[in-house]
Amino acid sequence: MPLRLNLHKLQVRLRHTANPAFAFEVRRQVIRSLVFPALFWAAGVAMPSLANLDAIRQSIAAVLRVSLTHEAPRVLVGQVLGWTLDVNWVAD
Repeated sequence: MPLRLNLHKLQVRLRHTANPAFAFEVRRQVIRSLVFPALFWAAGVAMPSLANLDAIRQSIAAVLRVSLTHEAPRVLVGQVLGWTLDVNWVAD
């Protein structure tokens, strides 16, 4: 049975998280509490496709561009913002 993931809903949540009125910690908490549980709720038996993971990773990067530029290497982003915001790290 394929994983029924509503990618659009997660991207809408992320888009609202980009509101400049939210502090970085609020953005981080929203991502960790509203996006990742919906993305990995069935992680023990099914995973989202690589395309879905990449789309969410790019959306998270867009939300966090206020903190770091797009050119920042992934390792630097993981060290500065925390690896718990990296979709591939969480999926592993």
